[in-house]
Amino acid sequence: MTKEDQNQIIKDKWVEHLQREDNIPESVGEIYRNWLLGKIQQASEQLKQPANSEGDQQQEEQSA
Repeated sequence: MTKEDQNQIIKDKWVEHLQREDNIPESVGEIYRNWLLGKIQQASEQLKQPANSEGDQQQEEQSA
């Protein structure tokens, strides 16, 4: 089997997988869900950062 034959088999399987209608909405939904959860996590971390830095500044001012 040549490298070209192997590549063709891989391409054929990808095309077959992508043409299955039942899997496409599920995979798109799962990708969107994971992306959205990542964005929520980033926002949560960003909201925590300013609160922590303000708290540190207040503690420093009080101890001085």
